[in-house]
Amino acid sequence: MRSATVAVSAASEMPDALADWGCDAELWKMIPFGSNRDLERYARTGKEELGRNRIATLREISTFLDDDNRKPGAVVEPETWFTAQKAWEASETAKKEAEKARLKAEKKAAREAANAAKS
Repeated sequence: MRSATVAVSAASEMPDALADWGCDAELWKMIPFGSNRDLERYARTGKEELGRNRIATLREISTFLDDDNRKPGAVVEPETWFTAQKAWEASETAKKEAEKARLKAEKKAAREAANAAKS
């Protein structure tokens, strides 16, 4: 059985196309091996939009890492990355729920204004 640490450190060099898409060496080193593999595949197959979107998401997730794990050259353990990913997912869910509540409140206010105008 392969350890997660070995899998993380097994990432190859970052494909040149990824730099054009917004990835840098620091992000490349900190993301999990599976993300490296996916980005390599996107670069190899020319799936730029998927690559750019994935890089943007990975960069957002990295903002949920603590300061020590965001330092240049830091090795981010898989469990630490996945904890940051869960925090990012919770944040995204909260944003979506807040937007739903805002839209619902706007609709309710418009409906109440329309009913008041009829009276």
